[in-house]
Amino acid sequence: MSLQKKIIISFLISSSIIAVLTIYSYVSFIEIRKEIRYLELSDTLRSKTLQLRRHEKNFLLYRDVREIDSVHRYIKDIKDILEQNKGFDTNGQIGTLQVKIYEYHQRFTRIESLTWAFLDNIAVLKDTHPEYALFFPLMESTFLESPSVNADQIRILFKLPSDSPILITLKELEAELAALRKIGEEILILSKDLDTITRQKVDRTISVSQTALLILFPLFLLVGITALVVIVRSAVNHLKILAGAIEKTGKGDFSALPAPSKHDEVGALIDAFNRMENDLIARDNEISKKNEELLQSRKLASLGTLASGVAHELTNPLNNIYLAAQILTKEIDTETCLGIIKETVGDIYS
Repeated sequence: MSLQKKIIISFLISSSIIAVLTIYSYVSFIEIRKEIRYLELSDTLRSKTLQLRRHEKNFLLYRDVREIDSVHRYIKDIKDILEQNKGFDTNGQIGTLQVKIYEYHQRFTRIESLTWAFLDNIAVLKDTHPEYALFFPLMESTFLESPSVNADQIRILFKLPSDSPILITLKELEAELAALRKIGEEILILSKDLDTITRQKVDRTISVSQTALLILFPLFLLVGITALVVIVRSAVNHLKILAGAIEKTGKGDFSALPAPSKHDEVGALIDAFNRMENDLIARDNEISKKNEELLQSRKLASLGTLASGVAHELTNPLNNIYLAAQILTKEIDTETCLGIIKETVGDIYS
């Protein structure tokens, strides 16, 4: 595999891990933000339901009319919050709360209506039985707290039949109050459960995000460092060998490098270096051969120069000898001169 492909693959792997980490972090951030909003919703609902129950108890204990408006206001607030956040209802709890709040509203409205009915009935009794004026304030202050007890006292005190409107009103009020308290407790439990579940989901989402970061980030570092070490070691070691071979080449050692095991860019560079070494060896041999031929030519030229000098040195004496022999040949008298002399002069002339 080429060095370029290694770098590209390492970059792609690292980029993929970073992309996965980024996408997961973004999704986790959105999920955490959603859960935090859901947590704010559950906390608001829990606070509103607690305030609702507080005003409800104040009304039932002290029969303060102002508390009725507060109860209706909190019921409306809770309904609006639940309606606006139906999209967050992933496990059906908001829908369940809506049903319970609607039922609570009906029960409270019924209790309110029964309260006014009881007060109207007790006003009639006040007019017909003024002798019991001392008992009426006590009844009016405790009928919401203990409707059944008041019903028994009114039935015994005023000798009323069991189907009397005021007694029926108190019995219905007793049932409605029990149902209201039960629904109120269920609403509180649902809001607390919603708050608890939401906090658990937030903690779980954050924990999963932290775990993913602890896994993906070291994985990215591991892949990046491993790729860097492999690429650097593969390239640097071969380049060091190549640098040493080039230094030897500069000193006249044309030994080739071992054939690379990997055909990457560094391997191609080593192959090119080996081809260069072979070319240098061939050129060195050719230059040596040319130098030998040039040396031989210089030797021949020196020999020619020497021969020319020798010839020059020999020509002048030979010319003199030649001329002298020619003159002697012409001057020798064949009759008086000995034959040996004539023969010797002829040899010299020749």
